[in-house]
Amino acid sequence: MTNKEHNILVVDDDYNFLFLLIGIITNKLDKDYVLFTSSDGTDALIKAGKNNIDLIVSDTYMPRMNGYELFQKIREKEYFDNIRFIAMSSDAESIKKIW
Repeated sequence: MTNKEHNILVVDDDYNFLFLLIGIITNKLDKDYVLFTSSDGTDALIKAGKNNIDLIVSDTYMPRMNGYELFQKIREKEYFDNIRFIAMSSDAESIKKIW
C-alpha cells in the first residue's frame, strides 16, 4: 500500500446504522484510511469538496438532499471525477433507480 491516505465519506441519516458502518469499515481497514461522516447529501457534498474524498458510501433516502441527488451532483462536477460511489438502501428497488 502507498503512503497516501484514502478518504472515505459515509453518509446516512440513521445514526445507529452510520456508527455500525463506521465500526465495520474501521475494523477492516488499516491506518491509511480516514473516515468522514455526514447525515445528509447537502453536508456530504460540502465535505467531499473540502476533504479530497476517494469513496462515498451513501444511503439513498435522506433529508435535504438524498443519495440519488448526491450521486448526480458528484457526477456533474469534473472536480469529483475520481470519487467512487457506493449506494446502499434497505429497499432493493431503490438501488435499481441509479442504474
